[in-house]
Amino acid sequence: MAPTHLASKLSKMRQDIYRFVYAKEKLQYAFKQTKLHRFDIEDLDPYPGLFMRKSVGRRAFSYIILSAVKDIYRREVFSNLALINEGIIKAKRYARKNKARWFGFQRLWPNFMQEIKEVEFEKVLTKIE
Repeated sequence: MAPTHLASKLSKMRQDIYRFVYAKEKLQYAFKQTKLHRFDIEDLDPYPGLFMRKSVGRRAFSYIILSAVKDIYRREVFSNLALINEGIIKAKRYARKNKARWFGFQRLWPNFMQEIKEVEFEKVLTKIE
């Protein structure tokens, strides 16, 4: 079992990888939609543009390898290397599967907000005294 500080570090690395891979996939999907305005990823520099280029997978891989090298003399090296599958490969699979769902949700969001505006909360909620 990895020490708590390492588990926390690995968890944060995994979350970052998922976030940037997913954001990149959503943007690429958005650019293929005819109704959406196209812009260059460089327009998002320095953050998050740097992390959303095509090289996001290579950057994540490099970072994982560097972290593993840092931990080479400890058992944590294997936990770092597991992020290659857990972080990069699964993140890409997740992003490709779910990118279109995000845009579907975005289309429905205004309807949700309109429904919420029309709710008379004093009739629905119990007053707390």
